[in-house]
Amino acid sequence: MELAIIISGFYAESTSVKVVADVADGIDVLIYDDETKQILGSALTADGSANITVSPILYAGQRIIAYLAEFGQDTYGSLVVTESETEHTGWKTPETVNGQSYKAYLIAGGAALPDLYDPASCRNFSRDKDSIDRAIDVPISFILRQIESQGGTVQVVIENISGAIGGYKSKFDGDAQGTNLSKTYSDSGNYQVKVWGVNQVEAQAITKTYSLTMPTASIDFGSTVVDLTYFADYGNNTSPGLRPLRVTVYSSVPVEVQIDGVHTWAVASSTGMQPNETGRYDGPVHFVEEGEYTIRCRKASDSSQELVRQIKLNNYFS
Repeated sequence: MELAIIISGFYAESTSVKVVADVADGIDVLIYDDETKQILGSALTADGSANITVSPILYAGQRIIAYLAEFGQDTYGSLVVTESETEHTGWKTPETVNGQSYKAYLIAGGAALPDLYDPASCRNFSRDKDSIDRAIDVPISFILRQIESQGGTVQVVIENISGAIGGYKSKFDGDAQGTNLSKTYSDSGNYQVKVWGVNQVEAQAITKTYSLTMPTASIDFGSTVVDLTYFADYGNNTSPGLRPLRVTVYSSVPVEVQIDGVHTWAVASSTGMQPNETGRYDGPVHFVEEGEYTIRCRKASDSSQELVRQIKLNNYFS
């Protein structure tokens, strides 16, 4: 729990504030006025806490905040200084009535008035460190999704990160740490990704490993190079939960395509020539569930060579 958390001493005329932080001994903890940005005091951590002498003394309504190591870093947030150490409920006796003190008002014969409710004054409840721990120390989790791009590459995407208080850091393989959510690979092999909280160190990261096999980008049909791709969008109102899958081929000769388990060999229809590309041929569209599929391409009525690719449609892996 590498956050500076003020747990006591935040009341008017207090000269000392206690801060807890799950860090090594000797880390500087700083208390600031959160509005004026004036530093009020600092102390080093020992056994997970720091008792900080503040100057000037605190006053009711002041907003203070604690940081680790330097201004703006690793804070649990600011809070409002309450009027007294024992005030818990937020109910306050009126201070003035018609321009005179409440005490003078009563002496003059004024009727007693009900207390006023000030939510800011509720902030003096003792902070339960165990409760804070439970709120902050939520294990980080995330999902990896493998997306096969065109041209013999595979993209791995990080999704649904949870438990990263204050943000996250990521690191693919031996790359520098950062906040990248994806990486594209062009070589088969074993890889890994790490994700950890912005207030953690890399040693605390959750690591996931994965093995990737690059799809074949193209094949030489005699003197013709054929490139096999696919199209898979999300379902619609007529096919909820299904995805339209279609094999697309760029070739200068007619081709047939197949999706194993979905449809057998079918002649792909030509959609003409595109600028700077060979002809495009599209196979039939079939609505399929998410999962793994094998798509194939060959010269029309020629089974001597096949271009084969394994694809994954929203297939999540751990």
